[in-house]
Amino acid sequence: MDTKTLVVGQKVKIQSGDLFKEATVEEITENYVRVFIAPSGPFTKWLPKPGDQSRPGQTEIPYSPENQNGFSLDFLYDGTPCGVVEAGGVRDPRPLCTKFGPWKLTDN
Repeated sequence: MDTKTLVVGQKVKIQSGDLFKEATVEEITENYVRVFIAPSGPFTKWLPKPGDQSRPGQTEIPYSPENQNGFSLDFLYDGTPCGVVEAGGVRDPRPLCTKFGPWKLTDN
């Protein structure tokens, strides 16, 4: 993938083996491109949408093993994964992997 043509807000795909996810370009710096993978699972219908007011009386999000927090992945301009930012803004310089290996940007 030609990372030099990416723009913030652009939809991209990432791949790890047979797994694919859609991501959104979140940040572009001199050193890396950061993409955001949105949260998934049944709990997402309880998450606030941009511009939503707080929901009075809602205090608990239902548990489901399918719930997954959103996270961001950093890629060098050559496509090499160079870190992950988990929920809460904690950055880990190690690439996030599945059993198939690290995530990579793809044109597929």
